[in-house]
Amino acid sequence: MEPTESNTNQQQPHPVYDAPGCGFAGYSCLLLGIFFIGLLGLVVSSISLLSEQYRKAPYYLTPGTKVEVWRLQPMRDVQLLDLTEIPTYYHDEVGNGETACALTQTSLLRVEEASKGWKVPYTDIEKIEFIKKDGREAAMSYLANGDVVPCFFEIAEGVHVFISFIRERMNTEN
Repeated sequence: MEPTESNTNQQQPHPVYDAPGCGFAGYSCLLLGIFFIGLLGLVVSSISLLSEQYRKAPYYLTPGTKVEVWRLQPMRDVQLLDLTEIPTYYHDEVGNGETACALTQTSLLRVEEASKGWKVPYTDIEKIEFIKKDGREAAMSYLANGDVVPCFFEIAEGVHVFISFIRERMNTEN
């Protein structure tokens, strides 16, 4: 069959023009979308970093051997601890050591910001109670003379270990 005039005048479509897709505009929109997602990620991570700066760090109940020396200084200033004495457990309530509770093998220690300190032997504690209020937890130690020695904790900072240790010492001392 010989080519006729009608067959030769029809142009075959170029393969690129018949290809599926959106072309340059679609590709540009895709890249622009990826750019905005990346930009949104940078903004969100920057905001979370800045907000984390103002968040109070938790001060967990810590073994005394892992506590920085300067945190124990307020307890040494009011003669609750000797110069080389290290408590068994230590809990800092405010982060600077000025309001804290500690447990030794024989006593419950508490120091407050006004440089007041209590050294309570476990034999003087009649009962210890767990209290949870307003997102904070407390271990309230009730003494035989009617005084109360509180130790305040944030949620999940170790109040139950603190109470368990005191109860164990109260049972072994009596």
